[in-house]
Amino acid sequence: SLDTPGGALDATREIVQAMLESPVPVLVWVGPAGARAGSAGVFVTMAADVAAMHPTSNIGAAHPVLGGGQDIEQSAGKDMAKKVENDTAAFARSIAEARGRPQDWAEKAVRESVSVTSTEAVKLKVVDLVADSLDDALAKADGRTIRASGTGKRTLALKGALVVPFEQTIRQRLLSFLADPNVVGILMMIGTLGIAIEFYHPGLIFPGAAGALALFLAFLGSRLIPVNVGAVLLVIVGVGLLVAEAYLTTHGIAGLGGAACVVLGMLFFVDKASPDYHFDPGALQ
Repeated sequence: SLDTPGGALDATREIVQAMLESPVPVLVWVGPAGARAGSAGVFVTMAADVAAMHPTSNIGAAHPVLGGGQDIEQSAGKDMAKKVENDTAAFARSIAEARGRPQDWAEKAVRESVSVTSTEAVKLKVVDLVADSLDDALAKADGRTIRASGTGKRTLALKGALVVPFEQTIRQRLLSFLADPNVVGILMMIGTLGIAIEFYHPGLIFPGAAGALALFLAFLGSRLIPVNVGAVLLVIVGVGLLVAEAYLTTHGIAGLGGAACVVLGMLFFVDKASPDYHFDPGALQ
């Protein structure tokens, strides 16, 4: 089942590639009630051998934007915006062609952010059927003939099929949580504060230990997202100045400078110029 507002375009390409090359038929059901296949979800749904939607779900709005939802043209320029849009539109058309779905609609979903209901999607042949549940989708897909990669035509026998869910592991959930730039920033602030308190009041132990743990988790999370090295150095300098304030008579100058460095470092923590800072179609336009 699928219910998503979108995601990173490079990850979407990897998922779609795996689906198109899979020798095992792939069925995608957009559900439960009120679900959406937004943005990146459009590509994943169209790449399925059989695509189904809940009656109250919708699909569309796949115009690419930056990871934070900003317009590409405003952030990276008109030429880059056009380049990304054309590339994404061609990607959508290629998926639609491979699965026999309407190429023009797929391109409009990217260029014009069109979105349709499940009933409209079936009429347009964007998806194959409407189903109230995953079991219903499997039952309705039973007997359909599809062309799986490398295995030729296959007739699906899905009625009464056993559904085995695959949940995220605790490790995956933790890494996903730590990869959030907001979480990394908060951990950096907590870590800095904890270390500073420990230097101001030696022997408390807990603030220093908690701060060190927070900083460790922050740097662990920073390895999962592109980080601006200059911003990290600003944070380190800021911590150094805060520590110096505890031992030197600077009349608050070092403390204020340290706080300013930490704040500026947090503002520019994520490196948007990095190749790893992906164009993310998760925000809709």
